[in-house]
Amino acid sequence: MAAIGVLLQAAGLLGFAIWEVVQSGQRAPSNVAVFQGSVAYLSVSGLLLGAVAMGLWARRSAAFGITVAVQLIVLAIGYEMARSSFWVGAFPVWITAGVVLVGLLSRPGRECFGRAS
Repeated sequence: MAAIGVLLQAAGLLGFAIWEVVQSGQRAPSNVAVFQGSVAYLSVSGLLLGAVAMGLWARRSAAFGITVAVQLIVLAIGYEMARSSFWVGAFPVWITAGVVLVGLLSRPGRECFGRAS
């Protein structure tokens, strides 16, 4: 379940990068270098999240810690999506981050990755 949530987040980040490019056609970015960096960051992050989702699907232990850390970053990216009025991306990102964190940090989720205490 967490892998599907992370895969949806990856799609959301890639969608946000596309949204930013479309918006730049309607209004010129105030700082082109920052805009290009932002689009590159979102695109690479989306691709890396896709790789993490595959690691979760394969139940790789390293994917557990990476996913928990990335979810905190994804919450902040969701905030930036909301600030850019990309609500169609912000809400799913926030919801999936919550579901993924609750799922992974629950006892069955930790046991699945050999992290039960």
